[in-house]
Amino acid sequence: MIDNIKIGGLVKQLSDKDGQTRQTARLALVDIGKDATLPLTKILADPDRQTRWEAAKALGAIADIAAIPALITTMEDDIFDIRWLASEALITLGIDSVIRCWKH
Repeated sequence: MIDNIKIGGLVKQLSDKDGQTRQTARLALVDIGKDATLPLTKILADPDRQTRWEAAKALGAIADIAAIPALITTMEDDIFDIRWLASEALITLGIDSVIRCWKH
């Protein structure tokens, strides 16, 4: 299991003003994989649009079914690009996964 402090630090970097720092953190979280899903789903509701964008982008690349409920909620985000990323992530997970998750 990956160190939660490391994941927390990377998640925090998704709010950095520097685009390269955000991208590096996002890619590191994607490399971590499913262990990063829960912290990323929590920041899908962050007030900062760039942070939400980075989280949605990372979750799409991780493709963990545990993110489905949060991604569905994100489909109502005020920002089109974030809704788009959430929809792409759900498409990646596949309709069967989404339906199974939604029924439970």
